[in-house]
Amino acid sequence: MANLRIQRIVCGNPAADDQLKNLRSKLASQAEVVSTRGQELTKKVFGEPLPPIRVVERICTDVRARGLAALLYYTEQFDHVSLTADQMRVSSRELAEAHAGAESSFLDVIRRVRQGSAFAAKRA
Repeated sequence: MANLRIQRIVCGNPAADDQLKNLRSKLASQAEVVSTRGQELTKKVFGEPLPPIRVVERICTDVRARGLAALLYYTEQFDHVSLTADQMRVSSRELAEAHAGAESSFLDVIRRVRQGSAFAAKRA
């Protein structure tokens, strides 16, 4: 496994504000921070190296257009896992167990995302 490099920002440090600002810009949705491997992979899949937001946009657009076929394609391309439609199904029992085990704050976020997606779909 590759070494993990984590930047530590000490909030009491006078340079902390600048360090946080720099980190936020790297993590912004429009950021261009992509590893060499990520650039190679997106070039292989999309024909050009793309920032993360563009990858997500393209995948979402394709999944909306082609549905499960697109989802299975990208799973194979990015995760190197070949799945079938049957393997993607989740039983009612599994769904209920996952829901019961999830933290309420996580479920709140999912609800807000779902509501935002529904709102965006109505506006389109």
